[in-house]
Amino acid sequence: MDQTEIVRMLADADAGRVTGPVGPNRYAVVAYDLDAEYDGEDEDFLDYDEDLECLSVWGLRPTAAEAFDLLGDKLADRLDGAVDEYIEHALGPGVEVDDFDAWFEGDADTLALLKAKPTPGRKMLVFLLQGYHAPMDHLDEKDQPYDAYLGPAAKLFHGARALYGASAAPPYHDEAMAVFELQPTDREDGPNSLDDRGMSPLHHAVARGDLAEVTALLEEGADPNLQAEYGNSPLFAAVDVNGQVSSVLETIDGDRWALIRTLLDHGAQINARNRVGRTLVDLAVATLPYPAEIIGELRTAGGRSFRYGPDALEKMLERSLPREEKAFQVRLGEIRYLLESGADRHGLLHRVFRRTGYSDGELPEHRLVALVELLLAQSVRDEVIDGTTAADLARRWVDHGLDHYRAAVDLLERHSAQAP
Repeated sequence: MDQTEIVRMLADADAGRVTGPVGPNRYAVVAYDLDAEYDGEDEDFLDYDEDLECLSVWGLRPTAAEAFDLLGDKLADRLDGAVDEYIEHALGPGVEVDDFDAWFEGDADTLALLKAKPTPGRKMLVFLLQGYHAPMDHLDEKDQPYDAYLGPAAKLFHGARALYGASAAPPYHDEAMAVFELQPTDREDGPNSLDDRGMSPLHHAVARGDLAEVTALLEEGADPNLQAEYGNSPLFAAVDVNGQVSSVLETIDGDRWALIRTLLDHGAQINARNRVGRTLVDLAVATLPYPAEIIGELRTAGGRSFRYGPDALEKMLERSLPREEKAFQVRLGEIRYLLESGADRHGLLHRVFRRTGYSDGELPEHRLVALVELLLAQSVRDEVIDGTTAADLARRWVDHGLDHYRAAVDLLERHSAQAP
């Protein structure tokens, strides 16, 4: 939700007109907190996850308006009664905290909202939305999964989507907060009924890998997109480490692909995202061995990744590669996917060798060779850039005592010699 939508929703609530879904504990306010002590014992949460150590749940509310007011109240509470002093200091000389007209420059809706309810919490909420609180990035549902502070927050609940988030922007640090809408639970509706964790019979059948039951439920009218808006599409249902059905699918092998294809054939959204923003394409790219056929089918049907920015490949090649073997193989798959998706090939081999020479422990010879072989197989050429080839750059690392680079030099020189 943007500021205009939030302000209108709060104004409606103040006037007794509640908008949006309503239900016990339907909305959650979450904050990044370095002092948080998450122990995973609350029944509303998943088991312990180190990603969640610095996330604190400020409270649960039945309506979105109450959740946003809770966010404002919590911000005000942290100032120990000094809200007005804080706001006056931030606004600068000549602006009094209750001189709302001076805050907004013609924003009539926000102005009316504050004048109708000038509480400390409402002031702090508007102060945050207006961008006065601190240098903050304001996040929507698409941004939240990738935020450094709030990225894992949706994992606190079995199904949640971010309505609004604010995350510290440089040079400010270590503050972030968000309002989440939680998925519905405990509903009786035939094949689309939901258990107390928000899972339908279709979710359970998919998690068990029961293709016959999945097909039967779909033919009975089960919704293949049920809970998708909360990152909990049946596409991602799997059994977690505690034996419970959750949105925890991480990879796509051949057996799972048969289930997914059946769901897609019955209308499942091919670009649905899981709780951390991953699509089916992302999960396939993370699968070993690299499932080229599955990825090809997904892309042909319109599947895509929202994970990688336009310069993702360049960054992958310039930064340290994963040391753990499985993670390194996944990285090779990511590079292959980006190249096959049309990433710019210019200068990529130079990026491997230009800035850093890695020790044999950091980047063993066989991994370096595997990376170069992949790039060459994907038609990446060893170009002359500023009078230097990638082979020249690799040879310099050999001259600096990194003998394991010699195999890469030989590979590049052979390839150049064979090139037309």
